[in-house]
Amino acid sequence: MINLTLRILLIIGSLVTLLYMLIRIRISRMQIRDSIFWILFLLSLLLFSVFPGIAVWFSKLLQIQSPINFILLFVVFVIIIQLFFISMKLSKTDSSVRALTTRIAIDNHSTESEISEQSTEE
Repeated sequence: MINLTLRILLIIGSLVTLLYMLIRIRISRMQIRDSIFWILFLLSLLLFSVFPGIAVWFSKLLQIQSPINFILLFVVFVIIIQLFFISMKLSKTDSSVRALTTRIAIDNHSTESEISEQSTEE
């Protein structure tokens, strides 16, 4: 089983972080998709800390030595998945910025060419 002190720390940490996320969502500093991910993640940690039998069952199922090792593995796995999605979003944003920069450069060059042609005609 999970140590009582560790359970209390997990519950307090999950609740404090969940409250922080809810406050951030309320003042619109975070996108809804990202906030849903973190809320579900924190609720799952809260679930593991309130009902440690779930972590025990998963650790036995996956043949992991202790439930806390399962929780650590779960956290690392979820954060790696989130990192992957953030990398995909960053790559897409980077491509969009490059395309927009190219378009602005072309538009500026076209405008400068038109201005220089008009000044030479006068």
